[in-house]
Amino acid sequence: MKKDSAKPKKKKRLIYFVPVITLALLLLALFLTTHRPKEYAPLKIEDQNQVSPYLTNQLMPTVYNRAQLNEPFDRRPLATTHKIE
Repeated sequence: MKKDSAKPKKKKRLIYFVPVITLALLLLALFLTTHRPKEYAPLKIEDQNQVSPYLTNQLMPTVYNRAQLNEPFDRRPLATTHKIE
């Protein structure tokens, strides 16, 4: 008889804990998505209409040249294969 009486108690606990845990997770997600540290300062972009020299002079030629080899790319970063001048 005691085993039968334990099931409703577990069910009641579950009914109370599931919404509490769900609410706690939602509040944590809300906090993590909206919180911004005091030290955070995004970099200022000088000219929005200008393309990065790194992209045009180093990255794109490397991608273009490697694409013509008909071989898979290495997993290492592209910048490590060429000297930056």
